[in-house]
Amino acid sequence: MLLLLLFLQIIKLLYTIILSYTVCWLPVKLFQVLLNYQLIGYCSEEEFYRLITAYIAAHWLAMVSCTANPIIYSASHRRFWVF
Repeated sequence: MLLLLLFLQIIKLLYTIILSYTVCWLPVKLFQVLLNYQLIGYCSEEEFYRLITAYIAAHWLAMVSCTANPIIYSASHRRFWVF
């Protein structure tokens, strides 16, 4: 029974890590696919600044992924807790 609970905790942690990675990296990868297939074409100057702002926000979110993993690990394992 204890082994099953430990296994379920590890699976839950794994799914949480995968979900956070997907949420953090999906916007920047989607933006890159749209640019590569030229689905984002020529635009006005105002739209260009909006695209740059959106890309910076997506890139920032992707970099947050690096800080999300230690927070998720420390929140899910008691042995990582520091009193």
